Amino acid sequence: MEESPLSFDVIETPLGVVGFSCRLGGGKAQVDLRVGPIKPDLPAHFPPVTLWAAVWQVVAREPVPEVTLTAALTGIPDDAVGDYDTGERLAAFTFETADVAVTLGGPDFESVREDAESGEHMPGRWVDELDEFTVEMAEPARLIWRLPGLEPGESVRLAVAVAWAEPSEEYLTTYSAVSVSTDYAVRQLAH
Repeated sequence: MEESPLSFDVIETPLGVVGFSCRLGGGKAQVDLRVGPIKPDLPAHFPPVTLWAAVWQVVAREPVPEVTLTAALTGIPDDAVGDYDTGERLAAFTFETADVAVTLGGPDFESVREDAESGEHMPGRWVDELDEFTVEMAEPARLIWRLPGLEPGESVRLAVAVAWAEPSEEYLTTYSAVSVSTDYAVRQLAH
């Protein structure tokens, strides 16, 4: 029997609500999600931006066959236009109206693989178990990480960010803002 996903706090943006869920393929784990505003790490000449981060921490208490983490922007107004964008270790969706741009982003496959190789935020043995389907971008604006299983005591930590600002033709302000490392998000949320 498949377990229901665990739901967490949401982040309210000018173009909808970002919700988070975690689904375990069985077994038991302690699942935490820390959510809060953080300081953008952008050049001083960039326009002002509001940035929030969410960091999942999943620690297995017994064998967990798989871990699926989801972040989704819902309630997007009909007049908003947008699409997905990937690159530079980021999987993201950006939607804009005449007044505001909102970007939801998190680690792409390359970034997840690098984290597994370092063994810092996820088990190093995952390197051989990850494939290009590990990170899925589903329309209209849902990011899904389908991660391998955890053995007791193993953990995974993964950060997602959402940013909003006035639209700018000159800078990809919100896209640049959500490109945060897990370490940066953890440090910022600790303050």
